[in-house]
Amino acid sequence: MRCVQRSRERSNGLPEFAPFRPSRSRLVSFAFASCVVLAVGVPGTFVAQAAPVQDDSASGGTRPGQASELRLLEDFLHYLRIAKPDLAAASAQSLFETGISDAELAALVDERGLNDRVDEVLRVSRGMEGAEDLIADFESRLEQGQRDLSRDPDRVKKAVAMLVGTRRQQMLAEGRLLNAGEYAVPELLRQVIETKDPGMELAATDMLIRIKRQAVTPLGEALPMVDPASQRKISDILGAIGWPHAAPYLLALALDESASSDVRQSAMENFNRVGGGANDLSAQLTALALRYFDDEQSLVAFPGEAMNNLWSWDSFVGLVPQPVPTEVFGDIMAMRLSRDALKVNPGNGEALAVFVAANLKRENDLPADATDPVFGDNRLSPQFYATAAGTTTSSRVLGMGLDRLNTPLVRDAIAALRDTAGNANLFSGSDQQPLLECLRYPDRRVQVESALALATALPEQPFPGDFSVVPLLASAVRTGNQVFAAVVARSQEDRQVLAGRLKDMG
Repeated sequence: MRCVQRSRERSNGLPEFAPFRPSRSRLVSFAFASCVVLAVGVPGTFVAQAAPVQDDSASGGTRPGQASELRLLEDFLHYLRIAKPDLAAASAQSLFETGISDAELAALVDERGLNDRVDEVLRVSRGMEGAEDLIADFESRLEQGQRDLSRDPDRVKKAVAMLVGTRRQQMLAEGRLLNAGEYAVPELLRQVIETKDPGMELAATDMLIRIKRQAVTPLGEALPMVDPASQRKISDILGAIGWPHAAPYLLALALDESASSDVRQSAMENFNRVGGGANDLSAQLTALALRYFDDEQSLVAFPGEAMNNLWSWDSFVGLVPQPVPTEVFGDIMAMRLSRDALKVNPGNGEALAVFVAANLKRENDLPADATDPVFGDNRLSPQFYATAAGTTTSSRVLGMGLDRLNTPLVRDAIAALRDTAGNANLFSGSDQQPLLECLRYPDRRVQVESALALATALPEQPFPGDFSVVPLLASAVRTGNQVFAAVVARSQEDRQVLAGRLKDMG
């Protein structure tokens, strides 16, 4: 290797170039600066490799401490690969002690292109003795971080902007928006409604269709609130998605006399595309409410998570999510839809029964440490609504509880019947007699409570199973090995004498 260091004047005035003879230290420095050192898998060592191309959604600069976090993450993966669970645990502990959040951990893995490597290392190390809890904890934090990251509004907005970027940006954006699911719907819908860029509108529309079922409910809530042109766009998107729980939203628009004829026609066409049946809006809403009451998993965006979203429309910001505990999500949606069904047809007895049943079930399903932000502040209790609705509705609620073997709901319905049923209306309103079915219910408390409700009503006519009421009530006064007796006497003196003898007998 010959390098030019200096020049000196020749006798003819032209510069003469002398060979440069570097010292040993200079050679070492030059070699280090000129060569690419590959040290894959060596902890704490600089790794020169092809850096992943950063997309436009990356943050403006490196977060303070990110370099040390990356080094600790590399150490963690290295020690797992060489089966050193104690050193891997130490690296993971140091990584978490930096204060890195779950979302920042997921961003670090994603932005550095480590997803495949992390998956591979965790997969081959999952059965390693002494590393099970460590790997489970890391995977849990990474999964939660990926979830939080995918739903971050700023990240969603940047991903939507990337839909009209380079092909690689489009692929990244599609993956992130599919992971975000319904959380991406507000921004995508905003682009469909507001953008002046046909390419962006087409890309956002296609993305909403690809999100499929999770986009249906928020789009349905937005449908009656936007301008006519946007209503047609949303109708077509719901029709293209094709999930049947869009039917009530589309039918409501199709029957809305204040809407323009082209909007109504579009809504009806898409109502038929999603499998809509009879044009009875109240019945459609009630049927969907029943599906939510039964907690159908296809209607819940994230069944395995603690919270799920109710959606509403705000005239300033558009779609707004309201998180509620997943345990009562179906109950709240059933109440909302059955209430809408009653607005359309106040005489819909089935919708009233669904509302009352969902309200009672909501109270039973709500976890002890959770709150209901929608109906939790209601001044009137669910039991009040059940009693005020009357005997016929309570009997329907009881039948719903029996069909689903929901014992708490059955007991609540029996309590409402005991407060409202009398001889005149005990068995009115239905050919089926759910209160009599309760006499054979597999839960003894239900048997006794139904017998008590029948006795309280003082029926004057025989009914099927009437012979079992008195034995059930008699058995209810037994507790363990204690014996009870009732004394019926003609005079107070006789009563006292008989009571004294029974007490002596135990």
